[in-house]
Amino acid sequence: MLEGLVWMVLGNAGLLLAAHAACRRLRTGRPALDGLLFVLVHLVLISVAVLAAGVGGFLTPRGLGIPATGLLALLVLAGEQKTLPRPTRPDAGLAVLILSGLLAARLVLQVWFLSPMSGDACAYHLTKVAEWVRAGAFTREMGLDSHATFPAGFELIDTWWVVFLHHDVLIEAAGAEFALLGFLAVRALALGLGSSSRAAWTAATLYVLTPAFSVQAVSCLNDAPVAAGILSIAALVAERAHPALVLIPLGLVLGIKGTGVYALPGWLLLAFFERKQPRLSPSSVRAALAVAGAAVVAGAFWYVRNLIWFGSPTYPLGSKAPEHEELERLIQIGPSLASLGKNLNELVGAMITDDRSGFSGTLPGVAGWGIVAFSVGALAAVLECRRDPAFRKAAAAFVVSMLSVFLMVKNDSWFARFVLFAPAILCIAAARLAEASRPAAALVALGAVLEFAATVVPQGPAGVGPWALARMPWRERSAAALLGVEPPASPVGVYANRRLPTYLMYGPDFSRRVVYLRSPQPADLPAELRGQGVTLLYMGLQGRSVFVFNDLVRVGVFRPLTGRFYELPEGIPSHR
Repeated sequence: MLEGLVWMVLGNAGLLLAAHAACRRLRTGRPALDGLLFVLVHLVLISVAVLAAGVGGFLTPRGLGIPATGLLALLVLAGEQKTLPRPTRPDAGLAVLILSGLLAARLVLQVWFLSPMSGDACAYHLTKVAEWVRAGAFTREMGLDSHATFPAGFELIDTWWVVFLHHDVLIEAAGAEFALLGFLAVRALALGLGSSSRAAWTAATLYVLTPAFSVQAVSCLNDAPVAAGILSIAALVAERAHPALVLIPLGLVLGIKGTGVYALPGWLLLAFFERKQPRLSPSSVRAALAVAGAAVVAGAFWYVRNLIWFGSPTYPLGSKAPEHEELERLIQIGPSLASLGKNLNELVGAMITDDRSGFSGTLPGVAGWGIVAFSVGALAAVLECRRDPAFRKAAAAFVVSMLSVFLMVKNDSWFARFVLFAPAILCIAAARLAEASRPAAALVALGAVLEFAATVVPQGPAGVGPWALARMPWRERSAAALLGVEPPASPVGVYANRRLPTYLMYGPDFSRRVVYLRSPQPADLPAELRGQGVTLLYMGLQGRSVFVFNDLVRVGVFRPLTGRFYELPEGIPSHR
């Protein structure tokens, strides 16, 4: 692991310095936008590096570390490190700076002490990461879940943080960088709308404290990263940045989650509003086009892969295959006025109060916008819309983007996480009001403290206490035992027709081999298991298939072990 740590340090140093070199050619003359572009370019470089390594079959510590170290050496020889800017004190109030520092420190602790536990993350987001890390390359095997083939742009960043150590102890660092991106995007947007430097910093801090965004940033889920990307687009459009610069976050969003594209109408409207303003161009348009091209290629990769492998860029959506009929009922394809009405009514009428459940990664039944946005922010937004034309235009763009998303997504318990970008405009309004009014500032401060306290420890699934995870030794930190899915041996076969946290079965160090079984009938399992060289089985069936499997257990084809684990005894023939 020590060698992997060395390669991780050198790899990160190489890409950070490379991002700085690229951003010197993308300078806009606006420091806030330039800082935002630096993080965007860094994420693009990581994405391209992991994509190249995954396709080329060198997704290993050395495979990534050696090229990055070579790049670092070339940049150092060219004197790039001499151009690094000196740190300066942020233009923010002392109380806000202290809160920002506490937020950053908490994020570091969360990255270290938390471990993947969200159902969606462990069922399909991270299973592909585990397969890639074990194989040292991209694999066609991504797990049993119907969502496994969805775009995996965020998982590229996850992979970067686990491949060097061959361990997932730092996997939440991927979300932490997107939290930084969200902070910088809101700050740049606030400045672009005319906020003071102090109010912009306050708005950015309030947004990162938004419960939904804060919890998602350390849950290995991709809705917060999409929101950060959307807000980056908004910040660039508000400043009328060159289209090549706007394509950088758009490419990232495209590769992370298709629902991010649903928000584009609002930013097209904002671009229309700002069409008469002078265009903000980078130092080198050619360099901007090169970075934008890399971002778009990285984002489009997953759709091209699905087209080549499965015949459809959006597979399994629209595949019409019988095994995906349930998926077609769960995910809306195309616009629906009924969904728009239901989603808007549910958000305003019930979810906005955040009292249905705790704050977890999937946000069931709650909006997660928090008390600051819901109370002070909403009132302040009304005042700002009456007072400031620039804010009014941006607020209209946010509303259109949110309604556009609601038009395209199904009404369920989790739809609000697709609009995590929306509270940003309310946070900007709250920060402006707090700057102008001491009573409002006191209310905002109280709300920020309450939000900080409410999101220190994200709510985990039933039976999983984050404090229990934090007490585990870091090498063994995993929710597998708490959820009853820790295999007693390796390899383990998984046979299921429902969503399971199969990522946890690999172990935090990816030392266990997980085999996904696809026998048409339970009676075919013994032959498939033997063909894979596996005797340990995890049964995750529901419905009538459970009774068929129980018959196999009764006649001795499988021997029960613990929980849902079964053993295939030697010498037992296939049972038909």
